[in-house]
Amino acid sequence: MIAVVMLMASCGKDVVYSLPDGDKYSNLYMPQATNHPLTSRLFMVAEEQMIHYSAFYSGYDAPNDINIKFEIRPELVAKYNEENGTDYKSMPAGSWHMESTSGFIPKGECTTELMDITINTFGHIEPFTEYMLPLVMTSDDIKINEDLATLYYVISAAYEPGNVPSVLVCEDKDKAIADALEIFSFNDKCLIARGADGKVLRYGYDSTNDLFGTPETLFSDWNTGLVKMISKGPGTSVQVCNMYDTWISYEWGENATPPLPAYSGYTSVITGGTFIFRSVIPNCPDGLLAVVAADNSLRWYKMSNDGHSLANTSKDTNGFNFANYVQLFYYGKDLIGIDKDGDMWHHPVNSDNSFTTNPIQVGSGWEDFTHVIPFGTDLLARTKDGRLYKYAFDLRGFWALK
Repeated sequence: MIAVVMLMASCGKDVVYSLPDGDKYSNLYMPQATNHPLTSRLFMVAEEQMIHYSAFYSGYDAPNDINIKFEIRPELVAKYNEENGTDYKSMPAGSWHMESTSGFIPKGECTTELMDITINTFGHIEPFTEYMLPLVMTSDDIKINEDLATLYYVISAAYEPGNVPSVLVCEDKDKAIADALEIFSFNDKCLIARGADGKVLRYGYDSTNDLFGTPETLFSDWNTGLVKMISKGPGTSVQVCNMYDTWISYEWGENATPPLPAYSGYTSVITGGTFIFRSVIPNCPDGLLAVVAADNSLRWYKMSNDGHSLANTSKDTNGFNFANYVQLFYYGKDLIGIDKDGDMWHHPVNSDNSFTTNPIQVGSGWEDFTHVIPFGTDLLARTKDGRLYKYAFDLRGFWALK
C-alpha cells in the first residue's frame, strides 16, 4: 500500500503525517486538464507559437520512476462536440507538432518538465475559428486520474495589433468626393456617396478583381439646401430626407444603375411627421430607419409593408449616449460604433431593438478613417485622402489596427 505523506512545519520542526489508504489519492494527472477545455489565444503570424503541458504525481513524491506517454487524438473532437453540443474544428495536419511524445517523473519527484506543442497559425488555420486539439496521457507505471488524463486545448488566432490585413479596393485618385457626407453600400453591388458639393456618385464593384471602379455621377444638385441626408432604404430603394425633414423613398433597382428618378420624381412620401435628429445610421436592416435623435438616444422607425410609410417608433437609450460615437453603423442586426479615440464597440441588438448588454470593445486604432461601413460581411474604411480599404471583418476577433 502506498501512503500519501503530508509534510507540515510546526514549532520549527518537520512533522510527517501518513494518510490511511493514501494510495487511493496517489495518481497521475495533467494539471492543465482541470480547465475544461483550456483556451489558448494566439496570433495569426508566421512565427511558431507554443502551448504547454506537463504531468504531476499527486502523492508527496513518486515511489518509483514513472514513464508517461502523450498522444494527440484528433478523433476525440467529434466525440467531444457530440457530448457537449459544441462545434469545434479539428486542428489540420501541419498546424501542430509535439516536442516529445514521452515524459518522465524521477523517483522522489512529483512532476515532469514543462513540455511544448508547437502551433503554426498563418497559412494553416482560419482566423477567429475555434479549433480543438485533444492531448491524451497514458502510463503503465502508475494509476492515472482518468478525469484529468485528457487535455482539450481550444485554439483560436486573431491578428496581431498593427498587422491586421487589408486590401486597397479604391484609390479615388481624382478625389471625386473630398469630404463625403454619406457613403453606404447599395445591396452590396456598389457604393453610393454624396459630397458637400451636391454630387451623388455611384462606385461600381468588380468582384472578380475586388475593386471599385471610377465613379459615375447620379445627381449633381443634391446639396444640403435641398437634401439633408440620404440612406439605404428597404429592398432596392433609397431614402432621402429633404429640407422639410420629410423622408422620401426612391426606387433605384438592384444595382442603382442610371438613369435614376430625379428628385421631383419620387415614388411616395413617408408619412409620420417631422423628425429631429443628429444623424442617420447607414445600412439599416430592411424595413428599418434608425437615427440618432437630438437627445442623443437611438430611435427606430419601422416601415410598413408597402415599404414607404412609417408605422410606429421605438426608443431605447439603455443609458448610453450615442453622441459618443463619431461613426455608427449596422453590421447585420447589431450596431458598431467608433469613438473619437478610434476604439470600436459592438452593441448587440435584440429582436425588439432593445439592448440588454453593455457595448463590447472589438477594436482600436480606427480614428484615421472618415467613413467605416459594411459591405457584405466585410468592412470598408475610407482614409482622409480618399483611399478605400477592405477588411475581412469578423465579430469573433479583436481588430487592433495599431
